[in-house]
Amino acid sequence: MLVNAYFILLLNWLSPCTGRGPHHPHGQHVVDHKHHHYKPISSESLTSDTKLLHDTKHLEEDTKSLTAEALAKMTPEELEFHYFSSHDYDKNSKLDGLEMLKAVYHTIEHSFPEPAEDDSIEPAAADMDTFIAIVDRTLQTDDTDGDGYVSYSEYRAARINNTDDRTPRILNSP
Repeated sequence: MLVNAYFILLLNWLSPCTGRGPHHPHGQHVVDHKHHHYKPISSESLTSDTKLLHDTKHLEEDTKSLTAEALAKMTPEELEFHYFSSHDYDKNSKLDGLEMLKAVYHTIEHSFPEPAEDDSIEPAAADMDTFIAIVDRTLQTDDTDGDGYVSYSEYRAARINNTDDRTPRILNSP
């Protein structure tokens, strides 16, 4: 019985030293999962920001079913359809303000500093103000029927009216 007790104590002492859990297997290096997306820098409407709508890394993360290769083969219109549909969480073919806010907020949610690096929340608050302005501007300019949503047809009409920057695409960035 005494041998069993020593054996259990030995196992309890060794377990924290040898195991790092399923999130950090023993012998593997920690991978930095921070990555960067295109970040809107002005308060133009969501539908006027082609770089945001064509951020394939963002689309790949949001859809989970589209690969980088499939996204690279898509036309700009297909990318924009997937951007719209991946953020239409209630599947009503309309984006409300919260769905649009989540879409643009995704651009910074992976790039927050570690708590030890920066204790200030001011940069995040400033970004949030910019994102709210983008959503407000989008609803002002693109919600043509005034129902508080941007329907897919309103979204397409706004994109067609914004032809000055239709060709750039943001491919997977390191």
